[in-house]
Amino acid sequence: LYAISADQRYVVVTSTASLLDEGRGSTPALFRLDKLTRDIQAVPGASLAGASDPSVSADGNLVAFTFTEGGVRKIGLSWFQDLADQGWPRQDGQRFE
Repeated sequence: LYAISADQRYVVVTSTASLLDEGRGSTPALFRLDKLTRDIQAVPGASLAGASDPSVSADGNLVAFTFTEGGVRKIGLSWFQDLADQGWPRQDGQRFE
């Protein structure tokens, strides 16, 4: 499974390959590929059991995914920038602390 950012710079993929962690074994994980720099990063928190179904924001900085915990399917959210510096979250142009 994969997701592509709106600008097509970032691709998030589910993989069992040991792209960054040789000791991980065959547990599926999510990775974000930056097509501009060719950098591959593990999606923070997405090493949880059964992480899959990725979705990526338009700018590629937020990644949502599903995972299983205690037999219950849940939703995870990871980010690649300090969102406080972005004035996030926003609603109608307002910044909320």
